[in-house]
Amino acid sequence: MLEILALIYLTRKNGGIAEKKGNKPGLYKFLTVLLWIGGEIVGGILGAIVASGSDEMGPLYLFALVGALAGAGLSRLIVNNLSTLTSLQTEVFD
Repeated sequence: MLEILALIYLTRKNGGIAEKKGNKPGLYKFLTVLLWIGGEIVGGILGAIVASGSDEMGPLYLFALVGALAGAGLSRLIVNNLSTLTSLQTEVFD
């Protein structure tokens, strides 16, 4: 449950940063969710490899959580390194 709340918070923050820089926030919100889930899956696979001889699920969950945090960090890094887009001002003549 806390992971879902953290993901919602992070997507809102990343979307806000992208919007301030003149980009569409939806793409970066989707990227945040994709990197979070992808990192969690990769971390879970690595945790399963590490704990292959054991019946404990602790290392599996720990690796999955670290992978999710790595995905979240990568998404924040991408959004923070976006260049600011300048909007063109158009004049309408009547």
